[in-house]
Amino acid sequence: MSQIFFNKTLKELMHQHKTPFYCYSREAIRKTIAELKAAFPVQNFQMLFATMANDNPEFLRIVAAADVGACVNSIKHLNLALDNGISPGKIQFTSTGLPAEDMIALLRSGVAVNFDSLHQLERWFQLQQGGYAGVRINTASLTSRVPVTDRLGIEGSQLYQALETAKRNKGTINGVHIYVGTNYRKHTEMIPALDAFFELAATVPSLDYVNIGGGVGVDYLGEGNEFDLKEYGLYVKNQIEELRRKLKKNVRLIFEPGRRLAASSGWFITRVTD
Repeated sequence: MSQIFFNKTLKELMHQHKTPFYCYSREAIRKTIAELKAAFPVQNFQMLFATMANDNPEFLRIVAAADVGACVNSIKHLNLALDNGISPGKIQFTSTGLPAEDMIALLRSGVAVNFDSLHQLERWFQLQQGGYAGVRINTASLTSRVPVTDRLGIEGSQLYQALETAKRNKGTINGVHIYVGTNYRKHTEMIPALDAFFELAATVPSLDYVNIGGGVGVDYLGEGNEFDLKEYGLYVKNQIEELRRKLKKNVRLIFEPGRRLAASSGWFITRVTD
């Protein structure tokens, strides 16, 4: 199924291309990026795009030109991001069950990596005899008040073990990552997990960044029930500023809005025949 980036009307495109196809507007992509960034009036902020949501090279080039980084979970998508103008300093790799050869490729690339198991973390530090790493925290382990079943990430209670693993291998835990869930319609549903996440992050003295992924919903049915980006951004702003006060350092806020960027910038076009 093809993806088309257009400056014409949908009616014109339907006459020119065989359906079904996905149609994206460059203008809509840029507008969505601007709306998402504006919701987070925070210094030392970086937005990432999850390449799993759309790995079309043209889409990635538009994202890169707008100073948006990439969240990737495979070496293939890492290379796609790099090849389409996203610099290593704006890429975070978060995945599971990495073989040694993938870890070596990541070391060479210089991108930040978030691990979701203590064993993987130890192997990473041993490969480079130290170094830096982030850890992914299992959302469901933080609270029972978020309707999400999360099978990935270390338990919140295991963070101290991750810090000990780093210390034992002359490494440093410099980031924590959370994937809050998907397609929330109200930001208030995410707050219990994020409250616990930021409280946990404050226990990491070596912290350089927090990475918040997912959650921002899309009004697919056009019911007028849009996710309140402004209120969500203000909540996160208060949390990151409090974290910075506690740690006495300018911890970086990294935000990955899930499907919102791609889903709000395109249309699925097909013909109804029956």
